Amino acid sequence: MRFTADPNDIEWFLAESPALWGQQPERFSETRKRLEYPKDDQEDLIYQGDGQHEYFVPRPTAPAWYKQVIIGPARRYYLRPPRYQLPGEVLVDDETNTVYIYACFS
Repeated sequence: MRFTADPNDIEWFLAESPALWGQQPERFSETRKRLEYPKDDQEDLIYQGDGQHEYFVPRPTAPAWYKQVIIGPARRYYLRPPRYQLPGEVLVDDETNTVYIYACFS
């Protein structure tokens, strides 16, 4: 899911979301990005970070419009429903005032 809203409305949404209460967001910026792991000549992922940025394997279940790479100001909150192993996430793109919600639980 994604939506764009006024910054005040986004802050209201975050404050009123019980799944996010008490969380401090992880912050991304031009100096701390979220990037896809690079690939070698055979298109195999190179699992090596640089300690500055966060690297990830793209989620095959995420829709094409979902913001997986983050290179500007953004915040991430985790969704952790009881009894589920892997968390979902709420991303707030602070440049475009867009909220992205990824929740794929089984």
